[in-house]
Amino acid sequence: MKRHVGFPLILLMVVMSGCAGLRPVQSSASGWTEPLCKAGITGCVESYAAPRDWRVHVVSNAPAAALTPDMTLADLKGPGCVLSLKSGNPTGTLSVSVDDGPAMLVRFANLFGGFLPPFTPPLAGTSATGGYSYVPISFAHHCVISVQGAEEPPVYQITYAEFPPETPIAPFSIELEGCDKGYFAEWARDFEAASKVRFVDRATEKYHGTSSKIWPHKDERLYALEGSGVITEIEMSIGAKDPDILRKVWIELYWDGSAEPAVVAPLAGFFGASSVSVPDYATPAFGKQGTRLWCRCPMPYTSGAQLRVVNRSDSKIDFSYSLTWRPGAATGSLYFHARYNESVIGNNLPLVSATVQGKGHYLGQRVAVQGAKGFHFVAANTTITADGAAMALAGNLAKDAYPGDAALTEARPDSGIVTSAGGAIGDAVPFQQSLTCGIAGPLPETAPDSVYSNVTMWYQSEPGGSPWSVPVLEEEPKK
Repeated sequence: MKRHVGFPLILLMVVMSGCAGLRPVQSSASGWTEPLCKAGITGCVESYAAPRDWRVHVVSNAPAAALTPDMTLADLKGPGCVLSLKSGNPTGTLSVSVDDGPAMLVRFANLFGGFLPPFTPPLAGTSATGGYSYVPISFAHHCVISVQGAEEPPVYQITYAEFPPETPIAPFSIELEGCDKGYFAEWARDFEAASKVRFVDRATEKYHGTSSKIWPHKDERLYALEGSGVITEIEMSIGAKDPDILRKVWIELYWDGSAEPAVVAPLAGFFGASSVSVPDYATPAFGKQGTRLWCRCPMPYTSGAQLRVVNRSDSKIDFSYSLTWRPGAATGSLYFHARYNESVIGNNLPLVSATVQGKGHYLGQRVAVQGAKGFHFVAANTTITADGAAMALAGNLAKDAYPGDAALTEARPDSGIVTSAGGAIGDAVPFQQSLTCGIAGPLPETAPDSVYSNVTMWYQSEPGGSPWSVPVLEEEPKK
């Protein structure tokens, strides 16, 4: 297969989720955010593994929509919660009505200006593609979002959660009680701590770290855990002369004795860095600093875990890693999965990049196109189908990434990792039976023999499995 060096772009969408079954976020017994915390809408990165029982929907502008003096952007039935609101051209006055009462009236652009609590960084701001807000807007019965006096037809995307009918939800209020302020402050602290070294909590966690050399075409078991617990951080550093070494060294993770790995991906796709020379970044879930790479997505297991590294290169590598975990039961938590796929684009559109059977929730994908003549492919139309319900996403609002490796722009406030054409829904997408991700096309300025690759990440109730055959780039290493 011919490979192009071309223009790689790595992207990821991640979640806003709850803390059930893991370490809960602190919340008092009053305030409109307290029911949200119980329902699972928090900025706690450790909550990623918690099951969720809601459905995710997207409302966006219709192509060539006509401009009217009063435009309804979304008319939503509760109980539910607006999870994100984005606009590429915020003009006019934004009106939000919750449970048939006025909740907010503000100039649309000011919503993203950073001076209207709780619509302040890191929860709201602007990026290269417009304004974004991840402030949850909860409603028990009804929510209407409209714009008056817009200068041009609004370009927007609203993502919202639909809760089961019996879910108790308090309506959003721009006025924050003490506990509401604490809710958002803890979310901000989680994000702001991303660039800092994560110290081991010696009261609850254990740590293992070492360095070694891994020979070419060698499958190396690094460490095995027994009993139950949650991996809270994996950190790796690799040294080799090959500039593409991160594409050729793969990570594998096994849960609870499963014969199939739950995680199987090249380090480049898993950590979001095609080489050690790409710009550094730091987020609550993933990060890179020089040769140092880390993942802080919680990874629960009930009877054991195994970490392996596969060197598919022709080079001997200097390899360092550390593992931090918290022993003890992770009641109700789901298993972390990440899996690589690739395809020569050719005439294969629409292209299916991931198909999963079972129950869980989708986190997102890191996407790379090798052989693209430019970065216009981020405008491709993408599709996520959960339990047979398709959510087609137009790329014009999905392209939150700048051209370049590990392209980080606006970034989710709870994850700090960019959302883009690989999946513009900025929140976990739960599925009860099945999940399918793909690209409907087109892929502008992309050569027919370009290689489209992705690492899909999700949580699921099963510890292992082989949802699709992982393409083997090199000969299988010797075990």
